[in-house]
Amino acid sequence: MKNLLLICFMLLGFAVNAQQPQTPVLWKFDVKKSAENTYTIYSTATIEKGWHVFTTEPGGDGLLIPTAINIDENKVVTISKPFALEGKFITHDMEFVGKVNYIEGIGQFTITVISKTATTLKGTLTYQCCNEKMCLPPTDVPFSVELK
Repeated sequence: MKNLLLICFMLLGFAVNAQQPQTPVLWKFDVKKSAENTYTIYSTATIEKGWHVFTTEPGGDGLLIPTAINIDENKVVTISKPFALEGKFITHDMEFVGKVNYIEGIGQFTITVISKTATTLKGTLTYQCCNEKMCLPPTDVPFSVELK
């Protein structure tokens, strides 16, 4: 009876662990003042080995989810340079999908804004990551940075 109870608890533990969502990408958000009233927001992805994140222009068959940023409405902030990948990316010809663009390891995206006054800038970064076997559903990462 004790052995049966032990086996049940072990199986329950495995089932709970199986339900944990995968998070192969960690995001960090920083801001630097680049000129008077001008700020660059850096979104840095640290991607686990074996995974990749699509660029802002992923290519392929049109079904891939690009990495994108959505800035919450803020009356004192305007975008001066659009969201873009900084640095190199990998282009790979995938069977049935076409040429796709992605990053591995560490990748950095930036957006530059102008703010008339000090403020908190909030938004959401959306991305999709895949490995050789599967793609995870698109993920939204909320962020908040101080412009001062």
